[in-house]
Amino acid sequence: MGKNLPIKLFKKRDNDKALNNLPAGFDNQGAKFRLEGDELTERVNYFKGYFGQLKSKVAQKAASDNYLPTVIRLKVNEDALAKTHRSSIGKIFNKGKKVNIIGMVGDDELLVKIDGPEDIVDIEKKIQDVDKNIVGISAIEAAEDFAPTIDLEESEENDLKIKLINYGDYKLNEIAERSFENLCEKLNIEYQKLQYSKDLILYRVRSVKPQSLINFNESESIFSISKVPIISLTKSGLIEEDIIEVKLPEEGIDYFKVGVFDEGISDIDHLKPWKEGTFVAFGSDEFDKSHGTFVAGIINYGDILENKDWTGTKPFKITEAVIFPNGNFGYIDEPMMVEFMREAVKKHPDVKVWNFSIGNETAIEDNKYSDFAKYLDDLQSEYNILIVKAAGNCSNFLKAAPRGRITEASESVKTLVVGSITHDKRDHDLSPLNHPSPFSMVGPGCSDVIKPDLVHYGGNVGFLNGKLDINGVRSFAENGKVCKAVGTSYSAPRVSALAAELAGSIKDEFNPDFIKALLIHSAKHPEEFDENFFDRINQIGFGLPSRVNDILFNDLDELTLILMDSVDKGSNIKIMDFPFPKCLVEDGHFYGQVKITLVTSPEINSYHGAEYIQSDVDASFGTYNKKIEVIDSKIKRNPIDMDDAQNLLVPSRYSSRKQKAASPTFKTERFLHSYSVGHTELFLPVKKWCIDLEELQESHKRTCLDMDRLWFLQLKASYRNNYELRVKDSRDISQEFVAIITIRDTRKKGKVYNEVTQLLNQYNFLHENVKVDERIVVR
Repeated sequence: MGKNLPIKLFKKRDNDKALNNLPAGFDNQGAKFRLEGDELTERVNYFKGYFGQLKSKVAQKAASDNYLPTVIRLKVNEDALAKTHRSSIGKIFNKGKKVNIIGMVGDDELLVKIDGPEDIVDIEKKIQDVDKNIVGISAIEAAEDFAPTIDLEESEENDLKIKLINYGDYKLNEIAERSFENLCEKLNIEYQKLQYSKDLILYRVRSVKPQSLINFNESESIFSISKVPIISLTKSGLIEEDIIEVKLPEEGIDYFKVGVFDEGISDIDHLKPWKEGTFVAFGSDEFDKSHGTFVAGIINYGDILENKDWTGTKPFKITEAVIFPNGNFGYIDEPMMVEFMREAVKKHPDVKVWNFSIGNETAIEDNKYSDFAKYLDDLQSEYNILIVKAAGNCSNFLKAAPRGRITEASESVKTLVVGSITHDKRDHDLSPLNHPSPFSMVGPGCSDVIKPDLVHYGGNVGFLNGKLDINGVRSFAENGKVCKAVGTSYSAPRVSALAAELAGSIKDEFNPDFIKALLIHSAKHPEEFDENFFDRINQIGFGLPSRVNDILFNDLDELTLILMDSVDKGSNIKIMDFPFPKCLVEDGHFYGQVKITLVTSPEINSYHGAEYIQSDVDASFGTYNKKIEVIDSKIKRNPIDMDDAQNLLVPSRYSSRKQKAASPTFKTERFLHSYSVGHTELFLPVKKWCIDLEELQESHKRTCLDMDRLWFLQLKASYRNNYELRVKDSRDISQEFVAIITIRDTRKKGKVYNEVTQLLNQYNFLHENVKVDERIVVR
């Protein structure tokens, strides 16, 4: 029998909100890098010398009525990057409530603004007070004057993208912008202010060498100079003669919508009736329609063209946003595309899911988010939309080289990025079935974020008689004939269709994090791609998503619970009556599979390098012995707590021998990942765990899974130190999240769904079925 039982939303109860325990003492803080004796004296003398020299420079600026701060960069010891140590550095450089740490370069350099001589005096006093500031002094290895990053040859003349420093102060930013614009006018340089995101200060200047802009007083607020990126589009095609029945919209049905950022979409019989809404950035002869038509064909006919049930979606009304030109217009660069995309979204506020199968050729960096990625994050936040983006294609397979890394914009934390896997394998194709396509770019994203998020079918390639031979997926050519092509451009539309179907089906206000969480929660790695776990997540992310029906419905052996809420700073959500069913007990111990997906739209800061993501939510899930009353504790702040709580999401608790013996089906679904490096927690927008309790080591099985133990779920938020300081009233800080939990019976007794529902009632949880559109209800 198919799945026909609705997944459920539930809400935390009033007593599920708990205060965070107070931290224990930090007598040993910084022990790993704390300096002593001659090393400490040498470090203090170094800073005294540096800031002594800097004092005269700052005084000269003040005397000449230059109101822009002096900016320096601090090199932080690699063992001092944790949040607890960041506050020790802040004690030296921040002054009262004035936050002087304004940014980060990479993952180990801080930017500090110095407003005037009084800031230098304050810093010198704190450096002299060694006993009070020994951790902060030890954490900083070096200091130097800031100079802008120039990402091209200084003598090269180009259209340039200029990023100004954001001082975290409206008045100072205003002075910096006016000063830079005055410099451009003085040098007779054409400039244009760009609108990427709220906190990015960007300009475009035309036909200039970088050295023409530096070494002026007015240029000291320049953060970086780079060439304006050019946007590209990869096409391939092979005509076939298949005949596909034309689908027509039915009267009286309000079809779900999806937008397509691309070329135009041809008015062929299969697609013309489904086009609704248009944004065109060019003249009628300045854009083609082949790529956009192929993408739109997959969105509405993907399963039919392949004669497969890959997505289970129905046709959509498609809004075309023509933002990529042909040669008659010339090239298109990043600032143009940024403007066109915003205009298209603004014109069509009812379109909530947009497919974006366009990119550039610049690989991402480990510790630096691109401006385009920041723009996509801002666009989605501003208009409450979800962008599904192709991960990008590379041709490294032509020279037997490893796959290239995803390109700029694909590291966007809010965008759902899609790679490609193979749908078929001929004798001469390079990749086996259900493996990463030879051309599909891979992760990871910046700062260990898992990218691509998902994969879908985008084709295979091989060599026949010494020539490249594509094994493409099917869609429509511009003239309406069926053709084949390969690329992540054609895997992404399948996920866009899934996202749009989910968005339209769920009868609640659109929440992009909920849609993203449902898709990732449903995804698994194909059985055929049985590689090392970390190789798999770098190549295909969380995997291949399920069909729509399998995402929205359960059977009797499982229940999916959804918690959409927020965690306030200083508190956590601690559900000590989690409804784990007793039907999953055998021989005195619990068993079963549990899958948890946690998605947030984190706070972000464009000037904090590898720490672009400023907030995080983490989950603990497991068992405890009993509830206990807390009396006279200086650390624990809640009257009731858990005795012997054991988190079962810790990978080290599981037996590698048992994992190797698991069924092929669960091997591909298992997701055991530690979201930390050492003691440093990773700030990630998506986290997932999928565990089988029977794979626990025997010692942990005895201590954690006894049938008399109780179950808990805990969610706790974390924030970067700089973010907490910048929010005027940090008591108002909270982080929204979507958590999805599925409990599954591997013995298939047919009791889980009903028993968990009964426990929700027994424990007084408010809950309801996810309401879905009647057109997709399984009968």
